[in-house]
Amino acid sequence: PFPPPSPPSPPPGPPTSPPPAPPLSALTSWPEFANCDSADECYSVRGSVQGLTGTLPTEVGSDLAHLDELRLDTNRLTGTLPTELGLMTGLWV
Repeated sequence: PFPPPSPPSPPPGPPTSPPPAPPLSALTSWPEFANCDSADECYSVRGSVQGLTGTLPTEVGSDLAHLDELRLDTNRLTGTLPTELGLMTGLWV
């Protein structure tokens, strides 16, 4: 009348590590982070909650001087902010 019970599920395997976080250099090379025009001039970088690691390179201020938006919150960044960020005069606060 009743079907036999299902066999028990196998035990779960060992926990797996999360994939490594992308380096900060990925910000402008990944289209999901940077919004750039046809001349490769970026105006927005949205890298929030991406698990980014490392320090902010000095090139960010000079290479991305035309940014009006830079979002890097909720990541694992270390070090100090480079003074070159002062070149980003169009950033909104």
